[in-house]
Amino acid sequence: KIIQDPDAFIIRLSGVHCGLRDVQQYLSQFMDPLLIRLRKDKKGKFTGSCFVELPSLEQVDEVLKMKIPLMVANHDEEKDVKRQKVENSDLMFMEITKKTDWMNRPALSEEEKQRQILLQKYKGKFYFFESADFIKN
Repeated sequence: KIIQDPDAFIIRLSGVHCGLRDVQQYLSQFMDPLLIRLRKDKKGKFTGSCFVELPSLEQVDEVLKMKIPLMVANHDEEKDVKRQKVENSDLMFMEITKKTDWMNRPALSEEEKQRQILLQKYKGKFYFFESADFIKN
């Protein structure tokens, strides 16, 4: 049986770190990847996302329903991830989407692009604290 869209077997994962062998070893706990493509930006830096080709559409559907924990590169990053867990439990898991959905997403406006650049530039440098009680000077 021939599938018209070869991208139907490919998913995009965001939240992976390290090299290809580490990513392959980590993902093999959750799925049987045929091919893993780590994504890089224009400067050649790893973006933290990858495309994974799977053997069947059934496995694609299974993986899309999974909550795969983020890959942690080092001990300091593990502390940051645990700190974020308190605020939002969804930050602890990889973002999983079909490649076709990712490629067909609407383009970001110029304002949104600048916002994303600022968020990446200052990620982990600012911390926000909230208190139920008003603090008086």
